[in-house]
Amino acid sequence: MTIIDETKASYGYAGGRLFFDTVNDKRKWEGYWVEDYGPNMSCKQKKDGSDVWGRVVFRFNDTYNHFEGDWDTCGEGNKFPWTGYR
Repeated sequence: MTIIDETKASYGYAGGRLFFDTVNDKRKWEGYWVEDYGPNMSCKQKKDGSDVWGRVVFRFNDTYNHFEGDWDTCGEGNKFPWTGYR
């Protein structure tokens, strides 16, 4: 995953991209993920031109070299963990 700035990031799977619409105290980022296609998935609404998306929350540590968060599909609230290191 490549964090471009505080509002965007990208990742390699299926043209994956992240859009952050809320950045609280610079360490909790909230937004949504989007992919160009997904197996057996189609949301009723579209985000960034795709019907494959979900909400995402990242919580970064003090040095921004680690985050923990969660994601769902179609904004439905069934959360799955997402972690990363730099």
